[in-house]
Amino acid sequence: MFSISHYKSPPSERVLRQIVQITVDNVPALHMVAPEPSNPLYPVYEWALVAEIQIYANRLGDHNPHRGGLVVATDTVEPNRVAGFLIYLEAENDLSTCAICYMAVAADRRRRGIARALVSEVLSRRPRATLTCAVDKVPYYEAMGFSVAGHRDNQITMTNWEYDDDIRIAVIDPAKLIQTPEVADLHQQLVQKYGLKAIRDAEKKQNRDMARAATKAQAYAAARGAPAPA
Repeated sequence: MFSISHYKSPPSERVLRQIVQITVDNVPALHMVAPEPSNPLYPVYEWALVAEIQIYANRLGDHNPHRGGLVVATDTVEPNRVAGFLIYLEAENDLSTCAICYMAVAADRRRRGIARALVSEVLSRRPRATLTCAVDKVPYYEAMGFSVAGHRDNQITMTNWEYDDDIRIAVIDPAKLIQTPEVADLHQQLVQKYGLKAIRDAEKKQNRDMARAATKAQAYAAARGAPAPA
């Protein structure tokens, strides 16, 4: 069994550490690029994803432009253990609408209804939600009441309402995290470890994989009757 907590202010360090660990364990599923662990640049994607989630968690509060919340599932048998989490952002111009940004459940706590409970908690406060996911995750979210609304890059956009392009949600730009000194230092360490050619080859392969995934997402959304992005 598990219990659900809804945070509107930053969580404790103990909770945040466990959220970070679940994130680290699920980088390929959570990161939009979906990097393979064998990719020499994997540590860069991992660092950027963890940094983004930490920023969202630490900035929770009513006076932040990135308004949102954190929903956490904890194990009732081990009450100090985080079993899963969900981060969402509220629309700036519609209090009934939100975007589900990240959700993950610990590997040994899956298939217990935790993800559905996390989503249900959000929808109890913000009944209209949007999210993006990989093509193969569409049936999973359809079972929760979401429908295909379009695509964005290599992701499928899904909503549980008639999507409105006028909805404004202030998200963090992950590209800016890649431009930080920390990433520059990490990138240089990887060049020293693997060699410049291997790093460049990894970048080219990742770009090709992203392009193929974007084409797949576009075709899938079109086949489902979703309008093309303006």
